[in-house]
Amino acid sequence: MNNKTKIFNSYRSELTNIAYGMLGSLHDAKDIVQDGYLRWTNVSTDDIKNPEGYLKTIISRLCIDRLRSAKNQREEYYGPWLPQPIIGVSNNQPDSNIELHDELTIALLHLLENLPVDQRAIYLLHDIFGYTFEEVAEMVDKNAAACRKAAQRARQRIQSNTLPDDLPKEEEQYIIEQFLQALQDRNIDKLQALLTDDAVLYSDGGGKAEAAPKPIISAKKISKFLVSIADKNEGHVEIEFTHVNNRLGFKVYIKGELHSIWTFSLKKNTIIRIFSILNPDKLPDKK
Repeated sequence: MNNKTKIFNSYRSELTNIAYGMLGSLHDAKDIVQDGYLRWTNVSTDDIKNPEGYLKTIISRLCIDRLRSAKNQREEYYGPWLPQPIIGVSNNQPDSNIELHDELTIALLHLLENLPVDQRAIYLLHDIFGYTFEEVAEMVDKNAAACRKAAQRARQRIQSNTLPDDLPKEEEQYIIEQFLQALQDRNIDKLQALLTDDAVLYSDGGGKAEAAPKPIISAKKISKFLVSIADKNEGHVEIEFTHVNNRLGFKVYIKGELHSIWTFSLKKNTIIRIFSILNPDKLPDKK
């Protein structure tokens, strides 16, 4: 392994985190990081005093270009678009060979989808990854004052949504277990009690798996929908708890085949958002 490769690999995990945070797709993030690696190997590093800053600038700008080109594809996507989940134990992700940043939850990445491309990039780089506005300005080719304003606008838009609580793992597990038990018992009243009145269920099938074509809103509608799905697949469902982007969730197997991955946003011991990823292109290959 030559020295340039060693330098790149020392930053590969964080570069992948940045790309995944911006794109919401691990497949695309790995493509971007590989593209960045090829560019790195084709430049002379003699005059590069800050390899870390140089590499993160390359990755950030490649991601911004990819997001802009993907805008129409996202708008034409069939049904709700959810990020590709990263599955593993704690924040050591064996299927991705990266240590996933703790705040890159499905809930946050979903909120970021509503931001303009530049705001998304600047918010992530400054508020999540902790770079100074001067560093961010270099990465996204803007001035620091513009970056401060963009980050402020991003925060305002994110905070206008109902943000989840960061509950202890034991409480999180208890609520999700209660949710599954109520579903198993077909107890609609208990399901509704576990959901906020304005809870939302997002179901991403991408036109490749049967899913709700629009978000389902309200505890009553979600509960009835989930019970109808449970009735349809009675006797064929297996649940396996796992970590989904560093938050507790579960895999659903139907007749032994991986069907979907579920994760939640919780607020005051109730569920405010349910994210169900069914698109086979976003699911891991093996049980």
